[in-house]
Amino acid sequence: MLEEADWTIHARALERAIRALEGCRGLRYRLGSGGFHPEDPWPSRDGFCDCSGFAAWCLGLSRDQRRRFGLWISSEGIWRDGLGERRLFAAVAQPFPGCLVAFPDRDGRQGHVGVVTRPIPLEGIDCSTSGLRRRPFGFFLARGSRFFAVRRGSVGEGRS
Repeated sequence: MLEEADWTIHARALERAIRALEGCRGLRYRLGSGGFHPEDPWPSRDGFCDCSGFAAWCLGLSRDQRRRFGLWISSEGIWRDGLGERRLFAAVAQPFPGCLVAFPDRDGRQGHVGVVTRPIPLEGIDCSTSGLRRRPFGFFLARGSRFFAVRRGSVGEGRS
């Protein structure tokens, strides 16, 4: 499946995640926030973002992909799409820089998603209740975690 990744999008995701880490120290977590304006230099216009809004912005996508793919980019949405219909995301067997690691909502708790910065040892950048942070994903690989790539050809000219 790895050959289906859109490498350009993932290279941009890695670059944007690192840039955000360096410049978004005041970003605060709020569920459902951020990631609506991929053209902006930062993931949020109002200073609030959640993990999936951050991931969508890093990928250069608006998190609202309902018209184009029938998908709202959330940790649960990424997980379901990548393991199901694969409209935008595809599960990959091995992590690579710029791909996403996500786990779904479970037992009444929100899932989580982050951008992989280094596959071995596994590290990444995420936006969480403790703010935008780079850290090893050892804690992050909860039951059901998977790695996801944006499918090649799914995002082209005139992306929304």
